[in-house]
Amino acid sequence: MRRLNAVLVALVAVVLLAPGEGDAQDGVVKIGVLDDMSGPYADNTGPGDLLAVRMAVADFGGAVLGKPIEVISADMLNKVDVGVGIARRWYEQEQVDMIIGIPHSAIALGVVKLAEQTNRLVMPTAAATAELTGKSCSAHSVHWVYDTYGQGKTIANAIKQANEFGLERGGQRVAALLIQYPEVRALGLRTAQGLLMASSFYWDMTPEARVFSDRFAAAKGMPPTMIQAGTYGATMHYLKAVKAAGTDEAKAVMAKMKELPINDFMTKNGRIREDGRVIRDMYLMQVKTPDESKGEWDLAKIVGTIPGEQAFRPLSEGGCPLIRK
Repeated sequence: MRRLNAVLVALVAVVLLAPGEGDAQDGVVKIGVLDDMSGPYADNTGPGDLLAVRMAVADFGGAVLGKPIEVISADMLNKVDVGVGIARRWYEQEQVDMIIGIPHSAIALGVVKLAEQTNRLVMPTAAATAELTGKSCSAHSVHWVYDTYGQGKTIANAIKQANEFGLERGGQRVAALLIQYPEVRALGLRTAQGLLMASSFYWDMTPEARVFSDRFAAAKGMPPTMIQAGTYGATMHYLKAVKAAGTDEAKAVMAKMKELPINDFMTKNGRIREDGRVIRDMYLMQVKTPDESKGEWDLAKIVGTIPGEQAFRPLSEGGCPLIRK
């Protein structure tokens, strides 16, 4: 009986000490926003990404698994050594569970490797390179908003539709590979009118999107870009997965993120594919004429939808080592 009691006591101690179901491993769920806070990408990402994360945390209730959700941020200065160095410190010393943002592909690829080494997660919502779900894919990374393949594929469909619209015969420029509302506003509608562009979100696309955009604009002074809207959605999905997993341990959370469908104001019936690519519809958009615009940020309209399964690179063509041949 003494031996049996000793075994039982030891088992209870292990259960109490282990990060079990319903627990954040270190008493807090910590999210790091690693972004361009002051450079060329700041309008499309940066402070807006940080705002989006804070909005998502507040909307989630500020806590998960009975533990507080903490948000920290840093300016990566668009320098690889700086960005990767911050991520290393966050993962190894400051117990950051997930890093989000990162509008710099080389930095994002470096952070993916760190996430693997430290058993943490990264959601590069702002990075463009399709390599994040190609040869550099990872079981610790989710590519949420867009990528170079999806942008190019949508623009290729744009050229076809431009011919149908007769835009080329009018002598107009056909399309821009990657442009968002701040650039369109800076160009002005007289210059940019008719321009075709690819996007995964438009702030006025649905009543749901408009509600979020109005809240965001009240704090930021402008509607969210597709990256900022996606950063909100990615954060919310991550927190839902932490709750469903009962822990913030990376592998368990990733499994839940891939299991749960994505449905919010930006994405309907989306999913995270095996290579980490979020599959959602992409939109072909056209910049409005000055006469069509009804306000400062009423800059574009959706003229076509490309289903997610067509917009993004086929799973078999990316070279992701996670995919069995």
